[in-house]
Amino acid sequence: MDASAPLSPSLAPVGCYFAGDDNLRVTVLNGLAGVTVRVAGRFLHCEAGAAPRIEPFAHTLVPASDRTASTLTTRLGTGWLLDVQAIASGGTPLTGQTFVILSVVRGLSGGIEDLATLAAGYLTSTQRVVWPGDRIHDSLDGGGALRSISGTTPAPGAEISETVPAGARWQLLAFRAQLVTDANVASRVIRLLVDDGANILAHTSTNVGQATALTYTYGWVQGPMTGAVGQVNALLFGLPNLLLLGAGWRIRTSTASIQVGDQFSLVQYLVREWIEGS
Repeated sequence: MDASAPLSPSLAPVGCYFAGDDNLRVTVLNGLAGVTVRVAGRFLHCEAGAAPRIEPFAHTLVPASDRTASTLTTRLGTGWLLDVQAIASGGTPLTGQTFVILSVVRGLSGGIEDLATLAAGYLTSTQRVVWPGDRIHDSLDGGGALRSISGTTPAPGAEISETVPAGARWQLLAFRAQLVTDANVASRVIRLLVDDGANILAHTSTNVGQATALTYTYGWVQGPMTGAVGQVNALLFGLPNLLLLGAGWRIRTSTASIQVGDQFSLVQYLVREWIEGS
């Protein structure tokens, strides 16, 4: 073999050829703090005047945790990318929280042109995104990350309002809250609403009045249910199945005859979460 010429296509391995201006780009959309992504692989260098050589490479990226895109672009040289993989080397993301795209781009900074996507998918501390062998997944594929979220306790006399964060898609599975009523005489009736930030898209009413100086716990789960007050003043109601919420959508209460001293607390809800934006 002539070491002064690039490896000919007939002798090249199964891989992706990189010309001098081609580079590897890693794009991470992440919704969890404390995550570090490690990207590693092997590259077959075929520079003119030098013997072909296989060189391993490894890089790390600490992505933002607000689901915005964090990128790392690295120059590998002239030759063939043999394999590459990405894994969470720090943090414990669930499937649905850290989405990685491995791609080939032209340029290193400034005006960078995307040329090809090698692989895309969710990674964890044990689940890798790899090329070759992996397919290009959409960020909305799969079952999402199962998250139990502690909501915000509103001020006395105020309603619950929880907002889907930017870059996320949720499926609401269950919702729970406690209401303590003050000494004002009134019958409070709660509705749980879902809106897109302005327009109400779904709602479910408890149809049960809560009187003065009482503590009730309200729960909602997927499926049709009729609420009933038990010995511990706990009520359970239904939610629509496959209730998907986009970024900026809200889960909130609207309480008839709410009084200035009424207090919601212990807000907790269960969602499936995906990253939206691949």
